Amino acid sequence: MRSSTFILSQDTDQHTANSLRKFHTHFKECKAGEQSKQSRRPRSSQQTSEPVHNQDLKSQIRRRSSKPINENDLICAIRVMRKVKKTQMLENILDKYETKIVRYFFEKEMSSPSHHVMRLLHKALDMCWEKIMDDCNQFHFSNDILLLLSEKENAKACLFDVMLVYPDFIPVSWAGPHI
Repeated sequence: MRSSTFILSQDTDQHTANSLRKFHTHFKECKAGEQSKQSRRPRSSQQTSEPVHNQDLKSQIRRRSSKPINENDLICAIRVMRKVKKTQMLENILDKYETKIVRYFFEKEMSSPSHHVMRLLHKALDMCWEKIMDDCNQFHFSNDILLLLSEKENAKACLFDVMLVYPDFIPVSWAGPHI
């Protein structure tokens, strides 16, 4: 299977590919920061002894999240984004002020996203993922799509990849048709 980086090099310009790389780098940094915050929290005596199988599962999930997005995940994400666009899930997910900031990002500064913009995109994709999971039975997704959606962070990254590769999936309120 081809990685999304290979697909991006064929289908998009260098500007979009650079933005995607920056998003993934920033995404991993945010994730690492959250993990370090969790490790600094004091644990109760009940939480200190974690079963071995849970540690193995966590290491498998970490390995999975560090892999590049494969072609099948990208195809599944496109199918999900079709449903999201059809139901206009992302159109009003942020308030007016936040939408204005995200709109400015997509119109002007895609090459250098700020931490605030990245946080807003994470928030929007989190809320979108939650709505998708709430209405999962309504959409009649295939098993491949459900497998993708079962890994929240991977699903969010795939959905954002699809928006960058296919700008028509970017909500109109986020400057979709202007890109």
